Amino acid sequence: VRIPSSINGKTVVGLDGPIFNGPSKDATNIVIPDTVTFLKDKVFAYLTTMKTIKITKNINSIGYNNFYESYKIEGIEVEKGNEAFCSQDSVLFTKNKTILISYPPGKEEDKYDGPSSVEVFANYSFYETKKVKAVVVPKKTKIIGDRAFGWSNIKEIYYAGDPPNFGANIYYTLYNISIYYPEGNKKWKEVIEKNNLYGARSVNYYTWNPPSSTTLIIILISVGILIILIVGIVLFFYCRNKHKNNLDPSNVDLSFKNLLKIN
Repeated sequence: VRIPSSINGKTVVGLDGPIFNGPSKDATNIVIPDTVTFLKDKVFAYLTTMKTIKITKNINSIGYNNFYESYKIEGIEVEKGNEAFCSQDSVLFTKNKTILISYPPGKEEDKYDGPSSVEVFANYSFYETKKVKAVVVPKKTKIIGDRAFGWSNIKEIYYAGDPPNFGANIYYTLYNISIYYPEGNKKWKEVIEKNNLYGARSVNYYTWNPPSSTTLIIILISVGILIILIVGIVLFFYCRNKHKNNLDPSNVDLSFKNLLKIN
């Protein structure tokens, strides 16, 4: 499907959804003209076969819930040169990766642990995701937007820091969702005492110990040391065996043996 750059002599500068809920819902490729600078809500809703969406370089504003009932979308790409948005691991962010805008509903992944820079999960950011089962919310996150995790198959959410500001119905329709918060964090106890389900049918709270940057550095150093030891051991046995073979008389040239033979 190629979206025209002009209609009846007027330039197309934005898209307001849904626009693919008719015959074009089976589109496998959508070409957006460079004249388009903004996308409103639900622009890519109801697509039945589309797997990848490309945000063109001139788009500088994107609405919410853009992939409503488009369950096969696995990736979101951003054209090089776009100054407002970027994509990492097929997930859409603002350029500085402080706002997670959209997670593809059909992305093949059991657990999502994205950039630590994310401060905001936008409205409907994980809405209707069907394959991811667990999400890690970074320590810096301060806002979870409306229905961010709603109507999805998410079973576990791991918060690495203090409770963010929660939007409306962030766990909309989720059943028996497990929420993990940092052990010893007293601010989470206030959230639990309010007994607010945030749109879920049932919520269970558990504690966990988020990995710190120091822990990750220690793990990386330990792995590095282990690799060095393994390489050292392999080289040691290789050199020893090679040395033994060089000393083995059977490996000495026969002509050299003849030189030492006493008649």
